[in-house]
Amino acid sequence: MDQTDLFVPIKRCCTCSENLSTKRGQTIVLVKILVLAIIPIIVLVIQGGIAIAEDNNQVVTQNKVKTDIKFSVEIGLLVHNLQIERGTTSMYVSSGRMDILPVLHSKRTMTDISLNALDKWISLSTPSYFRSRNTFFQRLREYRNTFDSLNKSSK
Repeated sequence: MDQTDLFVPIKRCCTCSENLSTKRGQTIVLVKILVLAIIPIIVLVIQGGIAIAEDNNQVVTQNKVKTDIKFSVEIGLLVHNLQIERGTTSMYVSSGRMDILPVLHSKRTMTDISLNALDKWISLSTPSYFRSRNTFFQRLREYRNTFDSLNKSSK
């Protein structure tokens, strides 16, 4: 058996020479090492970008929920103050006592403050006074003025 018969040439995927004694061979080996080191870095950067995008979506969702909860609390406070004002008004009408009038005015002020504290308003087409905060406030003032003039004329 001849020694040359045992030699089977290995096929390389790259046709470039990898002789480390030449500058070209050293450059090829260096490029291969750098590519092998850069691949995991690229994968980590992509994974990080995906994680950041998902976290950003969660933050946007959480901020929307926070805004909705804040608005619900503000609306709840407005409804609460309207109910207190309504109860004080009916107590004033049914008792006929003038000493309740300052309390009624303070309750109206609290209702106005909670109405002005709303950051946004949900527009409804019907009834028409729910179309905006201003139209609702005008309707509330008209009701109060009508009530006050009716109450003064009944005495």
